[in-house]
Amino acid sequence: MSEQRIAMVTGASRGIGAAIATQLAAQGSHVVLLARNQEKLDQVKDEIEASGGNATALSCDVSDQASLVGVIEQIASEHK
Repeated sequence: MSEQRIAMVTGASRGIGAAIATQLAAQGSHVVLLARNQEKLDQVKDEIEASGGNATALSCDVSDQASLVGVIEQIASEHK
């Protein structure tokens, strides 16, 4: 199992969510960016990676339980 911390940040496509994600990545966490707008998520992901951080951008509507459960299962599977 990986020792790297994984942080899920909702609303990560802009504003406070993007700032929190950027800070967590700068502190060494692998950040999973969650929001509905994939294009904006990809921009934040690119900024994090350009600064040397690690991030994954996943489009997800956190108000939809099935969507959220699917994303959590995907993250768990990829980071065993």
